[in-house]
Amino acid sequence: MVSLSMADLLMGVYLCLLIAMDLYTDGSFYLIIAQWTNSPLCIVSSLLNFVSSHVSLMVLTIMSVAQWRTIAQIGGLRNVKKQVIVACVGSWLVISGVGVFYLLYTYAAWE
Repeated sequence: MVSLSMADLLMGVYLCLLIAMDLYTDGSFYLIIAQWTNSPLCIVSSLLNFVSSHVSLMVLTIMSVAQWRTIAQIGGLRNVKKQVIVACVGSWLVISGVGVFYLLYTYAAWE
């Protein structure tokens, strides 16, 4: 549950960045879209969006599988808890790594 909460918090930070940018441009965001897409703030916000949405989906999948395993009594409850923790930590690491790699790759392609 903490992992899902943190992923949702990242989405909130992402949306706050977009709101702040819209307030900064006073509704004329479309005029500076070219500068925005090349800015470091856009890169950070796209990483937040990517990680948040993908980790949320992965954690919900992990929770569903864990619930099914608990109901079906495959293994023990203690065993399921350990596997859920490992899967959540692993999903954060893998998805964050993929997001950073993709952003570094696209940033290098921009220059």
